[in-house]
Amino acid sequence: MFVDPFAAFYATERDGIFVTSRHPAARYYYRWNDRRWYGVDDRVWFRTMDDLLFVFPARTPAP
Repeated sequence: MFVDPFAAFYATERDGIFVTSRHPAARYYYRWNDRRWYGVDDRVWFRTMDDLLFVFPARTPAP
């Protein structure tokens, strides 16, 4: 059984403020009010940018 070591950092879609993809080729993250996140596959939500960047340190804000 796989246990995600970062699961404690994730938020629900309802509680999250920032979203990115779990896909290794993903480069960007989005705020909840940037509707472009609707096109993101395998989404994972975070309450804070610090949490997101801890789990995915190379992600940058979507241009």
